[in-house]
Parts: sequence; C-alpha cells; structure tokens
Amino acid sequence: MRYFCLTIALIFSLSSFAQHQASEWSFSFGANLINNLGLRSPYNSPDEWAFKHPISFSANKLISDSFSADVALSLNGFNSGKTVDGFELPEDETYFATDLHANYHIGRDLLWDHRSWLDVYVSAGPGLFIVKETNLSLNAGVGAVAWLNSAHSFGIKVQSVAKFALGQEPVDSNHFQHHLQFVFCL
Repeated sequence: MRYFCLTIALIFSLSSFAQHQASEWSFSFGANLINNLGLRSPYNSPDEWAFKHPISFSANKLISDSFSADVALSLNGFNSGKTVDGFELPEDETYFATDLHANYHIGRDLLWDHRSWLDVYVSAGPGLFIVKETNLSLNAGVGAVAWLNSAHSFGIKVQSVAKFALGQEPVDSNHFQHHLQFVFCL
C-alpha cells in the first residue's frame, strides 16, 4: 500500500510539473478574411472583403522562449460581382494559400514575461496563394494569442498578415489576410 501511495504521489507531482512547461506544439483553426481592394483604403469598404469559404488552420512549433515557426493553410473565395483590385469579377473565384512564418514573440521579451495571458508576436516568411494563377508572396504580420487558462493550453488568436505578391496579376496581387482562430496545445 505504501508503494501504491508513493507511485500515485509521484504521478501527480510529475503531471503538475508538466503543466508549468511550455508546450512545444500548438494548433489553431478558425476563419479568415481577405482584403484585396487594390489602391483603395483597406478600412473604408469592409463589405467588399472576401468571406466565402473562410477556413484556416495552422500548426506552430515553439523553437525557444521568443521564437516559433508555423505553417498555415487557408481557404476563402470571392463572389462574382465583387470588386478585387479595381476589377469586377465575372465569376466566383476560390482562394487557397499556404504560408510558412517565423514568429518573434515580442510580448515575452519586451512587454511582460512568458507566463502572461497575452502573447503578442510579429511574423514574416514566404507564402503561396492561388486565385486565378499560382503566385508566391513575401508576408509580414502581427498577431496575438489570448490564453484562456493558466496552463496556456487553450486560447484565441487574432492575426493580420500583409501578403506582397512577387507576380503582379489582376486579382492575384498584394492583399491583407486577417484570422480569428481557436488555439490548443499538445
């Protein structure tokens, strides 16, 4: 009986210690908006943002206390009649993107410690997106995760990414992508 109690105490102490360790992997899923208004102000016409198939998913790997890397997949679309980069679309278009980002968690180094409920970061990296043509992009963004528990295992993520297309085609050009996602850690 003594060994049983000792074993149970050891298991509980290890599991409570593990809750204080930062999880290396996190996954997020949610919705995204595409803002592709060309030279017009991106803030004056939110009714023209794309929200047709607003699915997004990402996997994030913590590299150190301050740096992480993530890969993201997103799907969206433009309805016919919408204005994209000054052109009215004659038919519905589907948007698919995949991105690889390096993230620097500025909140952990500059604003507050890594145990805070809010994790603010900047990101940069390459991307690929398809509307009518396949196009590569260089991306820069900012985001935040609001952790909903003290173990940092569940939260809500908001992120905005500017995508600078390497090829400038009508419709397949520079644009913003905004995400709202649920995050969970393993």
